[in-house]
Amino acid sequence: MEPSLLEIKTGSWGFVIRDHNGHVVVAGSGSLGAVHDADCAEAQACNVALQAASSHGMGKIILETGSMNTMSALQSDERDLSPASVLYKEAGELISLCFASVQIVYCPRSCNRSAHELGRLS
Repeated sequence: MEPSLLEIKTGSWGFVIRDHNGHVVVAGSGSLGAVHDADCAEAQACNVALQAASSHGMGKIILETGSMNTMSALQSDERDLSPASVLYKEAGELISLCFASVQIVYCPRSCNRSAHELGRLS
């Protein structure tokens, strides 16, 4: 019997960047050869999306995440002890160095199907 994806700890990520009119500007996806949990995968997606937004010269963004844990961690200055803490720290550094304004909001999977489908296809 082959091991499940949960047993081998692989995953994927996807992101979609839209402009102020809701039109897609940039999208991306990729696979993760090793991922601890869903929050780590979500944090990785946020980091890649932040890097893409920065490289496209975006200074004011709204970062939507499908994880309440990721949203809380990115909005907090407190030290995070979860497995995703290093990824949250990286995201915080990207936010402080690359953007004039970042609003972080929760967006349930049902409202962000395009990013989840991109991740699923990777």
